[in-house]
Amino acid sequence: GSDDARRRRAAVVTLALSGDGAVARAALITGYRDESRLVRRAAVDSAADLADDAFRPLFEEALVDTDSWIRWRAVRAIAEIGVGSSREALALATADEDFRVRFEAAAAFRSEP
Repeated sequence: GSDDARRRRAAVVTLALSGDGAVARAALITGYRDESRLVRRAAVDSAADLADDAFRPLFEEALVDTDSWIRWRAVRAIAEIGVGSSREALALATADEDFRVRFEAAAAFRSEP
C-alpha cells in the first residue's frame, strides 16, 4: 500500500545520504526500479542531488519513465553533470510529450560549452 511506498521512499533517501557510495548507488538504483512513482521520484531526485556521473545510466533510463516529473528531473540531472555521452538520449527528450521536459532538454543543449 501507500504506507509501504512511503517507507521505501524514506529508506531510499536515508541510504542515499549514508555517505557510503556503494550503499547509496545500490539504494538509488533499486529505488528507481520500484513500482511506486513516489519511490522512483525520490530515487531520481536523490541521485540528481549527488550530481555524480556514475548515475548517468540511471538518468538516461529515467528519460523514458512514464512519469513526466521523473523525466524532467532526469533531464536536469544530465544537464548538471554535462550532456556528454547522453547526447542521443537527451535529443529524444527534446520531443517529449511534456513541455517542461522539452524545455529543459533544449536548455541543456543551449548551455553546453
